[in-house]
Amino acid sequence: MAFTYRSQPLKSIYWAASIIIILFARLPFWLFTHLLPALRPRSSWGLGRSIAIRTLKVYVDILYATSLGQNSTSSEAKAAKSGLVWIESAPPELIVGEVRDIASTNGVHSVRVAGYWYGPRGAGGQVGQRASPGERIIYHLHGGGHVMSSAHPSDIGTSTLLSGYLKHFPKNTRVFAVEYRLSTAEPFGINNPFPAALIDAIGGYRYLIEDVGVEPGSVVLSGDSAGANMAVALARYITHSAIPQLPPLGGLLLISPAVDWALTHAGPQSSLETNVHSDFIGSILSTGYSKRALLGKLPDDFAAKSAWISPASLKLDVSEDIFANLPKTLIIAGGAELLLDVIRTFRDRMRESLGEDGVTYIEVADGTHDLLAIRFYEPERTDTLIKVARWLDRLNAGE
Repeated sequence: MAFTYRSQPLKSIYWAASIIIILFARLPFWLFTHLLPALRPRSSWGLGRSIAIRTLKVYVDILYATSLGQNSTSSEAKAAKSGLVWIESAPPELIVGEVRDIASTNGVHSVRVAGYWYGPRGAGGQVGQRASPGERIIYHLHGGGHVMSSAHPSDIGTSTLLSGYLKHFPKNTRVFAVEYRLSTAEPFGINNPFPAALIDAIGGYRYLIEDVGVEPGSVVLSGDSAGANMAVALARYITHSAIPQLPPLGGLLLISPAVDWALTHAGPQSSLETNVHSDFIGSILSTGYSKRALLGKLPDDFAAKSAWISPASLKLDVSEDIFANLPKTLIIAGGAELLLDVIRTFRDRMRESLGEDGVTYIEVADGTHDLLAIRFYEPERTDTLIKVARWLDRLNAGE
């Protein structure tokens, strides 16, 4: 059961015991056994990477035995340093169709949320300045299983990923990340189930178009892991709702998209089993907490049958072309990640809709989950960022 040790003093005792075990049992064992490449999670991995990924996996396991951190919105006093802006709640006329119906079922309403700007600033260090001609905006939705992490610059994964964008992407690029609401489920109470984060993302897109004056074709919607799943949902919503205030996007960038929360790909020969030692998100998937948090009051089978939550589900009715008319898309996967089979299914479905030219796919050999958000994952991280930058160049050229 997840979060067994969430209450004090058990939480502190569990953390202390886990740290002692890591330092005096796990690390010495890993150092000894991983001297042989054949005994590492991937024989191509160095000793340092092998131990780092093992340690990261244990850290995530501890979180799911105790509790998860919430996102950390900056105070107004620190707004200039963090790039903080406030996004007004999405107006009711922007929430339509099935998403509106699900929101009603789950008691979800539009609210004011924060967002953070990364990259060049305006006069006097102003953030959120009006878009300039030819400027490319990356609109990013962070990962974290829909239940943790943050768009705030203090979040290590987010800041690592977005600093990589700014370093390697064209100079006329800014990044905007919305602090969408995180979902929770029991034992922490039901809060912000689907479509809370999607509604926040809709509000963020409206902010970019109307308040910042960004040309919609200049917006590339980006997401990593669960954020990539939400990016797909937002792109589909923009395309299929056909609301004039939400014009079509310029592109879609998806890093290790977590697009099957029902785990319909599970099986003995699935990457969910074969890559269990070379990835760190096992507890995020196996506990089912993210799925429960997203569902709220919805029935359990909704996760497997809804393209909003699991667009790569093997139980999804694929007679409907759910990806029709989406913008050109780049998908990045790691060859050693748990979700590899899921992502390949997702890639194939998108190519059926958009064609080979509409979907570019990069699979990093022996790459773990969300490797662009892991600073030490070199040289693969930099090599992949350069490939993404070239894809953006082609997108800018209209290719």
